[in-house]
Amino acid sequence: MTRAILMAILLMGSGAQAVEYHAVAHGISYHFGKEFNEINPGAGIRFEYSEDWSLQVGAYRNSIDRNSVYVIADWTPLHVGVFSAGLFGGAASGYEWKSVAGVTGVVGGVARAQVDRWSVALRAAPKHPKSAAVVALEIAYRF
Repeated sequence: MTRAILMAILLMGSGAQAVEYHAVAHGISYHFGKEFNEINPGAGIRFEYSEDWSLQVGAYRNSIDRNSVYVIADWTPLHVGVFSAGLFGGAASGYEWKSVAGVTGVVGGVARAQVDRWSVALRAAPKHPKSAAVVALEIAYRF
């Protein structure tokens, strides 16, 4: 998983465009219909390549009380003022429903408000057989 994250960063960072960096803090989540650990501390970094595309990597304590490492790409083509919305997809470790090499795919929707250097994001992932639908909160600082 670590090798995949490093390769993704190198590939995404190889273009000529300017990159903005955001320090991301994870904290809480809410699962619909099932009881899970809703306190999910962690940290990450988001590499913003354009208004519509970013890559985020990090680690957190997941909802089944295990450590997770993740890499996700955000596509946020919808923009209204300080708000943006779109989809995310990637991979995370630390879940019971492992698929390939100890990681599972993650997909969902993302909505973000960016005001000056601070942003707040909500990520929503759909229900699947081993988990409930979930909404998670992130706070970030652009440096």
